[in-house]
Amino acid sequence: MDKELRQELEDKLYRALNAPETITDEEREEWANDPEFMDNMEAMLLARRAMMDDDKGADAHEAFSTFAAEHQAEPARRVALWWRVAIAAVAACLAGWWILPQLTHDDTVADDGNTIYHATANNEAGITVTEAGSVIIDKKQGKQQKVTTKNIIVNGDTIIYQPLDLSKYQIHESTIKVAQGHTAMLILSDGTKVWLNTQSSLIYPNTFAANAPRQVQLKGEAYFEVAPDAKRPFIVDCGQLQTTVLGTAFNVRNYADSAPCITLEHGSVQVSGHSQQVMLEPNQQVTLANGNRLKVGHADMESVLCWRDGLFFFDGKTLREVLIEMGRWYNMDIVVNDDSHLGDRLHFRGERSWELRELVESLNIICDVEIEVRDGAIVI
Repeated sequence: MDKELRQELEDKLYRALNAPETITDEEREEWANDPEFMDNMEAMLLARRAMMDDDKGADAHEAFSTFAAEHQAEPARRVALWWRVAIAAVAACLAGWWILPQLTHDDTVADDGNTIYHATANNEAGITVTEAGSVIIDKKQGKQQKVTTKNIIVNGDTIIYQPLDLSKYQIHESTIKVAQGHTAMLILSDGTKVWLNTQSSLIYPNTFAANAPRQVQLKGEAYFEVAPDAKRPFIVDCGQLQTTVLGTAFNVRNYADSAPCITLEHGSVQVSGHSQQVMLEPNQQVTLANGNRLKVGHADMESVLCWRDGLFFFDGKTLREVLIEMGRWYNMDIVVNDDSHLGDRLHFRGERSWELRELVESLNIICDVEIEVRDGAIVI
């Protein structure tokens, strides 16, 4: 290859690593069917496999050939899947840390037994809203009961509350629950917008009182854009921590299997808990460390907020964390027969719209473990 063509190939790889947003759909299809680009990809994959285990070279070559042939044979969505995996591979190889199993291994081990995540009951509706103990919205798979009652408007996965005349209506406690594989948007009566992640629930009033703090209770994860109101602070109670704001945007993560974490995108928030208080600045997050200490650090906003955009994005997360997130979204048990790699850290991006087999297929390409779907569970 002459110098000019070599430089062009290097430029493609550089863009794939450093500026994937500049790559057009046409370029993606062209590169996916470019033998030279594919050869370099194969060389990287085989080199990486060889470094980890010399005996796997032949298997890696066969697997790559099969995978490449399958994804080149089908256009559009399948090429897009190959592209995402290829970009992850190129980026990791060039950066020198595809998945760092030897260099960044921690001591994370599985829980007692071999199931590190348990799925919930499968008969849950996708989105359920109750008010004063009565179900008023019940969205099931493929079907939705649209409700317009009092101050509630339903539009797809968005539920909108309008202020009530308190001289005519009472304030009731409302609850929204979002099941696995779903997200929802809630606009409260004061105009505050709340995006709820999968397997999350929020308790809130159907309308806020005129001269009292606006308070809600969260389990799971939600992103808040709080409507400004100097006279009525907005409080998010997630059990061990409380977040108080007047008007700002922030993310609260409060799943039972991880430490509570509040991340501020813009504005300012006060977080309190365990007799401590901290004020966050934009792009900071606070985590409850060791169950009793508020720890403030810098936040990777893309990683924190990717779920709002329908993405999985794991930047240096452990395989354990990745698997638990998969179990939560797809509502699958995570069964571990070999926990020696649960602490391996990886860099991975995927789409929540992918079928489970596509995500598992992608992870198997970049991991040194075998992950499969078997007997209604994700098994490693």
